[in-house]
Parts: sequence; structure tokens; C-alpha cells
Amino acid sequence: MNFQTEDEGSERMEAALGPALQRLAEIKQRWDPDNRFRVNRNIPPSGKGHG
Repeated sequence: MNFQTEDEGSERMEAALGPALQRLAEIKQRWDPDNRFRVNRNIPPSGKGHG
């Protein structure tokens, strides 16, 4: 996951993290709701969609 290309969608992250993705998105929403740490591929805060 650390070496995703720009044209790869969120499917790879979803496949790798499985059900943990939702929990990580909830944590991201709590600690980084404005998604300031978004320079590289990351887990968007919950409710913000995938990207």
C-alpha cells in the first residue's frame, strides 16, 4: 500500500485492510477531521468518501 500509483483506486486499500478500514476512518475523523495529513495516499476521515 505504501507504493500505490496515482491511477490506483481505493480498492487496493479496501482489500488490504478489510473491516479495519471503517474503524481507521473513524479514528481519522476524530484526530484529523480536516484531513491535513493527506499528502500521500491515506484513509479519509469517515463520511468524506474514498480518495
